[in-house]
Amino acid sequence: KKEEKFYLLCNKFAKEGSASAQINIAKCYYEGKGVPQNPREAIRWLDSAITQGKNYAKVYKAKYLYDESKYSEVINLLKDSIDESRYHYKGILNTIFGNLEDSYYKKKFEHQRLLLLGASYQNMGITKESLYYYNILANKGNTLGQRELAKIYNKDKIDSSNLAKAISWFSKAADNDDQFSNCFLGDQAFAKNNFQLAEKYYLKAAQKGNTIAKRQLGKLLLKEMPYRP
Repeated sequence: KKEEKFYLLCNKFAKEGSASAQINIAKCYYEGKGVPQNPREAIRWLDSAITQGKNYAKVYKAKYLYDESKYSEVINLLKDSIDESRYHYKGILNTIFGNLEDSYYKKKFEHQRLLLLGASYQNMGITKESLYYYNILANKGNTLGQRELAKIYNKDKIDSSNLAKAISWFSKAADNDDQFSNCFLGDQAFAKNNFQLAEKYYLKAAQKGNTIAKRQLGKLLLKEMPYRP
């Protein structure tokens, strides 16, 4: 099988000290591809890559820790920014697409770091810190950051301005084709009997295959909307 061959190849180079191979073999162990699943072994290989100075491996390790609900460990691991000049798969991608700027990789891993920090604090019930990291991520144009920030503001309606903030961030995420955000805005418009605007948002999500949006469009049709000819 291809997965087994890939594991054996990574295993060879990982044992020889290749940090990239160590990260790849960690993924094999964590996902059980080509080898029996073993999260502990995955973490061991990532620690080896981190020891070699491959700090971006911290993001992979943090994702595995997050999946195991070890949120405080994620925070301790990622609280400092990831500063790397060379990133995983860069050589392969450059061979295919030509020279890629370091900024592409820095952005990718920094966004993942901020998202994991925001989500970890959120799961620990520390809203202030969660808002802090989601806000940074959202202002970088990240759709997930915008959506999660909007969801927190929508949940906390003690401050009357929070709903307006929620709608603002949901709108930004919707502009980036986020299905959840389009459905939320569609529901808001539907509740205000603005059926034409509701249809606009639901259609955007439905075109991406969202079943909730499709169901809501059906409800709109049953309303016999007056704006229709």
